[in-house]
Amino acid sequence: MNRGNTSQLTAGLARVLSPRGSFRMAKVSGALPFALRAALTMALPTLPLVLLGHPNLAVLPALGAFTITFERSLPPRRRSRLWVLALVAAAMTAAVGLGSLLAVQVGPFGPWNQGLAAVVGMAAVAGLAKFGCDYAGLRGLGAVLILVAFAITAEGTPALTDVLPHTALTALGAAIAWLVCLPNSLQPQRLKRLALADALECFARALEAAGPIETSKARHQAVVAALRAYHALGDPDGSGGIVGLTRRTPGRPATTGYSADYVWALLTTDTWRDAEGDAVARHLREQARMLADRRWHTLLPLPEELLEPHTADSAPGRPATAPPQPPVPLT
Repeated sequence: MNRGNTSQLTAGLARVLSPRGSFRMAKVSGALPFALRAALTMALPTLPLVLLGHPNLAVLPALGAFTITFERSLPPRRRSRLWVLALVAAAMTAAVGLGSLLAVQVGPFGPWNQGLAAVVGMAAVAGLAKFGCDYAGLRGLGAVLILVAFAITAEGTPALTDVLPHTALTALGAAIAWLVCLPNSLQPQRLKRLALADALECFARALEAAGPIETSKARHQAVVAALRAYHALGDPDGSGGIVGLTRRTPGRPATTGYSADYVWALLTTDTWRDAEGDAVARHLREQARMLADRRWHTLLPLPEELLEPHTADSAPGRPATAPPQPPVPLT
């Protein structure tokens, strides 16, 4: 290995291991309503147990209530969301039940072979949870939460008669989480607007990024968010793949729609190379704020640069080159 490769490897390791930006809070559209629903879901099944004098049992419905944390990563299609969330609730409940059974069989002071069985059980649950979350397209700490639910109950000291009540309490918390997510899952337009708002916010950050590393990272995040919004807007739910917002102007109101093709055009053009990138970023953030707001009665005008397709070789004296067409899903 020559000196150039060594320096590149050292620089790459320093960049990967650097704690810079590790504790930076990412801005997510519509985060406050999701956080409030998560707090409500956690309080509903646990507070009665605490008030009745059984705080030691409150952790069980709380483990089931962790199902609410999967809400932001669920697929946009209405029926798929409900089924995937139900499967997550069943997985959390099964993890607690299996962990309680393992604790009954092994115990905290069993021989070494029983401890080995506990390790093998946790490894199996971790692998299955990771495979299931990846297969369902669930992001975040999904597999970790399922493993935590299994590990917490596996380290307890329940009796065999406690396994069924513990599992039932977990199922209660998971069912409450499913019911809390139900109204939002029945409003696909709301979910599509949040996906589009996240994409516009990421594009704004890409426009304002400074330095090659920050710009590359911001563009990558923008591409991921745009593809997620593209698939969300392209999902058929009776709206024709359009997220509509009403603009209240004097006279009759006009309706403007964001479609999957608009997001694809925004992704495939190089708007971030324009001289007025800061102005475009400001408009994008205003649009993202309006899309994330439930009181979406006003739509700000979109920048003209984002409505007309153009590329880097476009010049004022010749027509712009149309961006590539989005991929057509195979039937």
